[in-house]
Amino acid sequence: MKIYKSRKNKFYKLGYILPFVFVSTVIFVKIIHKDKNTLSEFINGFTIAFLLTFFWYLIQKKLTYIISQDTLTCKFLLTKQIIELSKVTKIKKQKSRYIATKTCGLASFGLILFYNKYDELYISPEKEVEFITDLLNQNPRIIIEDFN
Repeated sequence: MKIYKSRKNKFYKLGYILPFVFVSTVIFVKIIHKDKNTLSEFINGFTIAFLLTFFWYLIQKKLTYIISQDTLTCKFLLTKQIIELSKVTKIKKQKSRYIATKTCGLASFGLILFYNKYDELYISPEKEVEFITDLLNQNPRIIIEDFN
């Protein structure tokens, strides 16, 4: 069993900053206009910003890909996508902004995994070459497309 973490873009780091910037701006505008109840709104706003940031942290830390004997498991918070490796037909490097019908990746460019007859899954492992090598060791019939 091999575990891979999802690759993250630099834009995903903004998820840590933006909730606090937004809440701080709203509170600053309310202070300038001398609204009442500023302290309670301040506390509520930062609580919401903290919860959003914590949720964003969980999303980034809990997204993993697990290759076991005959399955690929994509774990994402409370959900789990299990794909039989024998049914994977093709892996394609994503070159455009188009993302597959099912998404299990955080980076803007990654891999599209084709399985069954019409299903596809977008993934973005940190170590793409090692990930593909492990998949090919399990199922050598997988076709690799557009991978440099």
